[in-house]
Amino acid sequence: MKLKILSVGKIKNNNLDEMVKMFLLEQIYRAISILENRKYHKG
Repeated sequence: MKLKILSVGKIKNNNLDEMVKMFLLEQIYRAISILENRKYHKG
């Protein structure tokens, strides 16, 4: 029983890590695109 609970916990944690990574990547890409747009507008 304990092993099953631990494996499920690991799977949940891995999914959370993936979601967090994707979220952070999206935020980083948005920030970069905003900075790029500002550069182009300044000329």
